[in-house]
Amino acid sequence: MDRGGGGIAAKRAKLSAGGEDRLNALPDDLLVVILLGLDSTPTATRKSVLSHRWRRVWALLPDIRFHLASGADGHRIRQVLEAPDDPALSSIHVTTEGAGSNSAAAWLPAAARRFSDVLVYHNNIVDPADEDQLGDSIQLPCFEDAAEIELNLGFLRLALPPHDFFFRLTNLSLVRVRFDGLPDLGRVVS
Repeated sequence: MDRGGGGIAAKRAKLSAGGEDRLNALPDDLLVVILLGLDSTPTATRKSVLSHRWRRVWALLPDIRFHLASGADGHRIRQVLEAPDDPALSSIHVTTEGAGSNSAAAWLPAAARRFSDVLVYHNNIVDPADEDQLGDSIQLPCFEDAAEIELNLGFLRLALPPHDFFFRLTNLSLVRVRFDGLPDLGRVVS
């Protein structure tokens, strides 16, 4: 085994034989398909450093996925969702571990502006009896273009939008949700 790194250099030379970089020559659509095969959006963004050309390809992904994000990742998720000039998203899937209401409140408004079909948010709370962990209620923004919303909030409190409606919504799943006040779901979803 070559411990001096010569083996790696030889492999790199073979990959760029003749000065041709075949990976970077792929069209953006195919690069997006490759990145979609990865397990999450953070993984796709990390892989984007492989090439200067790839640095913004991850932003073309039609689906955003964050798996087991910490409660502190809410602002990072918002930054991804607020990337300028990015296309509409068909789905957003976020799973957090022990996130309080501030985490979801940080990214849900940006998600409402960006996505057009499916929102899935699961918050795994370690101890639902810990009221300090739960925090304030989450103000649910209006997802005008949402067809499906699945919220498993881990007993976080939810406040429905006061005046807005979900016109395209065909499937709503609310699990482990505590409502602020008496919810008028019929008004919001009909």
